Amino acid sequence: MAAILSTAVAASPAQAQTSSGIAKVSLPRDCATIVAGGVGYRESTQADEVRVIGTTAQGRPITAEHWGPQEGPQILVIGQIHGDECAPAFLVQELRQNPVTSKGVWLIPTLNPDAMELFTRLDSKQRDLNRDGYTVKALETRALLDFTVKIKPALTIHVHSPYQWVGQYNGGAAQRLASSIARGANWGSVKYAGGNLTNGQAFLWEGQNRVLPKHPSVLIEFPAISRFEAAGAPKRSSVRYASVTEVARVAKVIRNSIQKLKL
Repeated sequence: MAAILSTAVAASPAQAQTSSGIAKVSLPRDCATIVAGGVGYRESTQADEVRVIGTTAQGRPITAEHWGPQEGPQILVIGQIHGDECAPAFLVQELRQNPVTSKGVWLIPTLNPDAMELFTRLDSKQRDLNRDGYTVKALETRALLDFTVKIKPALTIHVHSPYQWVGQYNGGAAQRLASSIARGANWGSVKYAGGNLTNGQAFLWEGQNRVLPKHPSVLIEFPAISRFEAAGAPKRSSVRYASVTEVARVAKVIRNSIQKLKL
């Protein structure tokens, strides 16, 4: 079970006194400052390669960092897809500070730099990237699919918050990794991540499956570290919260599960 929501998680937004003496509320706009102990996606990196794989609608670069062996199986990790989801940054930090050595890892810290800057779920064109897997209207989605075709990863890990569960798509290595994460995190059973979306929408891993048939993917849903995180996410009654200490622990579980995974 996730750690009890800490004081830091439940903290009120910062307040500043105006000239009239009325407190002015300042809502968090950055994952690094959303809560005490929070981390962001911009930290310096010692990756052996950093590649620009595309640009956003506002012209920001989308980068992928390579860690570990260049030869042999490669795993792709997408750290952030929605710009107001902050708990996944702990996994990005863990993979940078304690790189996997048993296989190569391509890490996209954020697929959605515009939304990260705006601290919103949607991209700068008001599109949800994780519904764009088939329509591929967003430049960010196109960058991911093109990169998938180029590197042909053995597995992709899509990281989100705030629901606290892990799912798999296309079985095999995805099922094995998801099961290991679920056990270590104590998150219950693994869910099936296939979509039941309508109007031509599809998740990003379903889009990857179209360009790389039978491609296995794991969906990780961290709990939120703040009540201001993932404000635009649906199903608010399903949101779960945890302390930064617990989220950091789970990030280590995920890294170690990737390390041990046999491909």
